[in-house]
Amino acid sequence: MSMRIAGFAGLLAVCACQAAPVATGQTPAAPPALPSSMDMSDPTTNLSVTQISPGLRYVIGRNVSSNTIVLDTPAGAVIIDTSRPPASRAHFDLLQKAGVTNAAYVILTHGHGDHTGGTALWKGAGAKIVAHEAFTEFLAYQRMLSGFYARRNAAQFQFSGQGGAVAGPSPDARMLVQAANALNWCVGHTPGETPDHLTVWAPHLKAAFLGDNFYESFPNMYTLRGTRPRWPLEYIASLEKVLALEPEIVVPSHGPAIVGKDNIKAQLTKMRDAIVYVHEAVLKGMNDGKDVHTLME
Repeated sequence: MSMRIAGFAGLLAVCACQAAPVATGQTPAAPPALPSSMDMSDPTTNLSVTQISPGLRYVIGRNVSSNTIVLDTPAGAVIIDTSRPPASRAHFDLLQKAGVTNAAYVILTHGHGDHTGGTALWKGAGAKIVAHEAFTEFLAYQRMLSGFYARRNAAQFQFSGQGGAVAGPSPDARMLVQAANALNWCVGHTPGETPDHLTVWAPHLKAAFLGDNFYESFPNMYTLRGTRPRWPLEYIASLEKVLALEPEIVVPSHGPAIVGKDNIKAQLTKMRDAIVYVHEAVLKGMNDGKDVHTLME
């Protein structure tokens, strides 16, 4: 499943657009609403469990806290991502009150700390913690730079960070295939946001769980906080894998679920095409001898 796709080593272009000037006498248009993933309110309050379809529900995360997604299966509940402290405890308590007491697995889409903060809680509820085999190395990388990332995360997200390190038990990558087979699901390596990123496909629901490979905004192909580069060709290939499945439900780990095959196709295609455009424009500019500042304009 894992494949290294050669790509442009550093995509440093910043997409910017200017609004057309407002004619005299016209009322300026209201600014567009921010994506829900940029809601910086208290991530532990005003939470609810949202039902997407029978056997599929989630608690939506706020303020750099991932969603906590629950799928009911004969083996028990499967949790996809667990948010970050203190939201992870609030999500866990809310779902326990909603009857999610028999947890079979936690599947971590990747090793960022805003997805892994509730692993110890769910393990205590009986869940086995699983992730992609590249998770361990990526986690070690983040822990090696934990002080650096704590300062950068505090500056970027306005909260005290833990350097992205996982909280609680380390996941067992060997159990990932076992879990997928037991559930009759497909779990594929889809690098993009991170090198260890995976996507979960539940065919009985025609539902894909994309982790951070889809946002309500254009992804940072290079993050200001200095994490590893996000190779654009890998990102594109991962989105195309999901598009080929023709999902009818997509649940990202930040922001609301997307429902409807045509709606999903339009949104994922738009994101893929935007990455393709930036990648090709940067390559062309570099080959034409333009410097990075010219490419950013």
